[in-house]
Amino acid sequence: MSMMETEVTTSVPDIKIYPYSQFYGTAFLGGPLAGGYLVAENYKAFGQPDKVRKTWIATISSMLVLCVVGYLLRNVTSFPNLIVPVAYSSAGGALMRYLQGKQIDAHKANGGPTYHWTRAFVAGLVGLIVTLCLFLLLGFIVLSFFPEYQ
Repeated sequence: MSMMETEVTTSVPDIKIYPYSQFYGTAFLGGPLAGGYLVAENYKAFGQPDKVRKTWIATISSMLVLCVVGYLLRNVTSFPNLIVPVAYSSAGGALMRYLQGKQIDAHKANGGPTYHWTRAFVAGLVGLIVTLCLFLLLGFIVLSFFPEYQ
């Protein structure tokens, strides 16, 4: 082969990623923590460790915002409960598609493997458990320092 010719090979990537389709259900079940985990894992797989930290900062920030929203909506009886999880799942999925769309599409086009849906489901369950534990801990702390909220 001469210097002018280049060999083009398409190799199948051996790393696994989470596709878009798994994000929505995982984030709906496990909240922003579970959705952020999927995005961070994809960034690790794509070799972008600098974006992993930014993803976790954004994830924790969105979790705090959701806590405030939940607190503000706690006494609103006419507000459908499903709006909030549907909204953050849809927004997170759109953000995942915007930030990682080209990489995910290229990975899948090259025949790259994706994680099985059960792994994303378990991530959602873990996110749900961690979120519930954080809310219980936060409630305990608030009631310890402000007993008038009982």
